[in-house]
Amino acid sequence: MKYTEKKVGAQSVYLLEPETYMNLCGPAVREFIGYFGRQEALGALEDSLLVVHDDLDLQEGRLRFRARGSSGGHRGVQSIAESLASEAFGRLKLGIGRRPGRDAAEYVLETLSGDSEVAIRDVCLRAAKSLPLWLREGTRACANQYNQPGGGLKIGGLEAGSHEPRNQSHKKNSLPGGQA
Repeated sequence: MKYTEKKVGAQSVYLLEPETYMNLCGPAVREFIGYFGRQEALGALEDSLLVVHDDLDLQEGRLRFRARGSSGGHRGVQSIAESLASEAFGRLKLGIGRRPGRDAAEYVLETLSGDSEVAIRDVCLRAAKSLPLWLREGTRACANQYNQPGGGLKIGGLEAGSHEPRNQSHKKNSLPGGQA
């Protein structure tokens, strides 16, 4: 498991990158939580764990916060839910849209170009700008601000947001023993 630790004010924030297939990332997430002594937090992850993932069923360029719920067919989210024995953890879904007549497995792995590349870059920027609000107020506050069409921040001058991250330190690490 690779991870980066960031300080946002006095709060430590960890960005995780499991070194497994996406469909098998749940055990790595659980191991990370256990390694950092967060076992007691396993029952209250709605505002302390945010899983960011693509969503075929969400219009391309949209983002959606959820505090809990099913995997919606996303195998990585399902792996995490099974490993944590809970569906109560925050999710930030990045809409990539479904392409009629296209194989979903091939579509999610193809290289972006044109309007799709612009839309995905835009939704990733908006997602990043939403994270300070998530850190301060949690998943439900973000859902209230960003889930409606046109909600939240727009990139490219349409709406400006003031939720700039305050990264004061940065440290890249791996768990002892390599892969999780």
